[in-house]
Amino acid sequence: MEELNKEKRFRDETPELMGKVFPASPDFHGEFESMDEEAQDQIINPKHYQIIPVEAMVLFLNKGMQYMDIMRYALKRHKGVFAHVLGQVFKYSFRIGGKDDVLQDAKKIAWYANRLVEEIEFERGLKTEKPRGEYCADILDTKD
Repeated sequence: MEELNKEKRFRDETPELMGKVFPASPDFHGEFESMDEEAQDQIINPKHYQIIPVEAMVLFLNKGMQYMDIMRYALKRHKGVFAHVLGQVFKYSFRIGGKDDVLQDAKKIAWYANRLVEEIEFERGLKTEKPRGEYCADILDTKD
């Protein structure tokens, strides 16, 4: 019973804590219903989740979207190996179980996600060892 009381106390404190951490954000733990539609939409459908602009989606209404159509928008702010590895994570996530075994695709997602972490850590100087693979320093710029 003490464990339940601790959980309830923490849950009751969460809105106040969120207000301290994110003072400019609306209190979505109790005031949501009193917000106007625009404020509610910012919580339910934030801009950072909108990958494909409405104008582009109109182009695909009658024919659907292929993986490459989606990636054109999802990866536009990334480049080089980072974009490729992130694209592989997306690819196997989109098709999981549709072509190969679910576990096989899940392991590919994990492998590429781990490789993505290696690339980021190396780029930020958190790791001095280059990510897996062979490199020719004369040809390759390791920052991409």
